[in-house]
Amino acid sequence: QSPGWWKTVANICPISGFPISLLPYPPFKLCQTSVAGVTTTLVDGGFLVVNVIATLNFEVLGQKLGGLDVQALDDYMQRCRLGRGFRLGEALRLMTHGDKLA
Repeated sequence: QSPGWWKTVANICPISGFPISLLPYPPFKLCQTSVAGVTTTLVDGGFLVVNVIATLNFEVLGQKLGGLDVQALDDYMQRCRLGRGFRLGEALRLMTHGDKLA
């Protein structure tokens, strides 16, 4: 895809309510599975990650984020240079093993 391809997308992020076309970085393509099959929803990936870390709620748009989603979001955050400390994999690790790390 060409650089800035999302600037012509008319969608609104269903998580943040922010227009995808106004994002200063590419949106994240969130895959969702349903009876109808797999669909892709464009979301503000930076907002999604910060929101999940802040709330520790790994359910997004009615689906729990799986290991592949977490890895894809970590890769996305690194690729888009959206903050070194915002990694869902690390948050999940601390959430599940935090008491053992203290």
